[in-house]
Amino acid sequence: MEVIQEYFSGMEGNGALRIGSFTLLFFSSVFFITSYLLDDRKKRTKSIGYSYAYMCAATSIVEFTMSMGFGYLFNGNHRKQFILRYINWGLNQPLVVWEAGFLSQAPFSSQFFAVITALLTVLSTSLAAFCTSKIWEFWA
Repeated sequence: MEVIQEYFSGMEGNGALRIGSFTLLFFSSVFFITSYLLDDRKKRTKSIGYSYAYMCAATSIVEFTMSMGFGYLFNGNHRKQFILRYINWGLNQPLVVWEAGFLSQAPFSSQFFAVITALLTVLSTSLAAFCTSKIWEFWA
């Protein structure tokens, strides 16, 4: 028990990030298993379950990597910015937007526009994070 407690305490107080990453990994496996066990007639629900499994797994890997102290760059003010977070947002947010369009059976052109808009939002947020101005740093 002490080994587990020592591992999750972390040197910099990153124990909560590690617990969160393992929790997300658990839910990823739950989504994957339940989607796999679904009947083949429920293809729409099955694909949504697989995408949730991917999102939880990708986020858990990113959170665990950040808790270990990797995946960052320094911005212009010598502040540590985790670039992995923005890469994860760039993969997950368009997927969530696409799923909303997929579930609502929106036309492809609307789904495409929404996904491009989500990518532009993530891109502008990541650019603001690495800006040297203190005004824009707050929003990243």
